[in-house]
Amino acid sequence: MKSGSGPLPRLPGSRLQQRARKQLRDGGVIAYSTESCYGLGCRPLDARAIRRVLAIKARPNHKG
Repeated sequence: MKSGSGPLPRLPGSRLQQRARKQLRDGGVIAYSTESCYGLGCRPLDARAIRRVLAIKARPNHKG
């Protein structure tokens, strides 16, 4: 999702998964629900995406 985009609309599971995979492939960040809260995710080997997650969370780069 580009910066400033809103949440994803309700989509059938497979369409939502396809959109999330594309977002990750394109270096984006996704939000996902866990048992007790929401998490942020990106491709673990994409340094730029990791920096985006850290910026969203307002954490310094050395905490990544």
